[in-house]
Formats: sequence, C-alpha cells, structure tokens
Amino acid sequence: ANPNANTGIVIPEGVLVLDIDAAQGHQVKADGAKGISELSQELGALPATWSSTAHGIDSPARHLFYKVPEGLAWKGGA
Repeated sequence: ANPNANTGIVIPEGVLVLDIDAAQGHQVKADGAKGISELSQELGALPATWSSTAHGIDSPARHLFYKVPEGLAWKGGA
C-alpha cells in the first residue's frame, strides 16, 4: 500500500545496531555520519563489521551491526 515504507526487523539479543543517518537524503536534525566520524577521531575507530544501506554503496548512511560482548547487557526495546 505504501511503496516508500521502511521494513522493520527484530534484532536478536546480543546484537547492537547503530543507525547512522546522513544529512543528505534524510530529514534529520543532526548529521549522524559527521557525528560518528568526529567521535571516531576522538575515541578511536569502530571495529570493522557488517553494514547495510539502501542509499548506495558510497553513502555514509547505514546500519552497523555489532555483537555485544559476553556479560554486557542493557534494557531496550521498541
């Protein structure tokens, strides 16, 4: 019914996903790609991981998937 709708998935326990939005092509208040780049310069680069994007291979807007280290957990939810 809505060809522009997003698809949602349930992320399994033990997996953390960072949703990095970029100002270009998104209606966002802040540029997440710029912010994560600045944090990486300050705190060190994020480890290499799987990523997914619907915005093209060169787009900084993407989802980064990380395995949560054993013994680390926090509450969250939709």
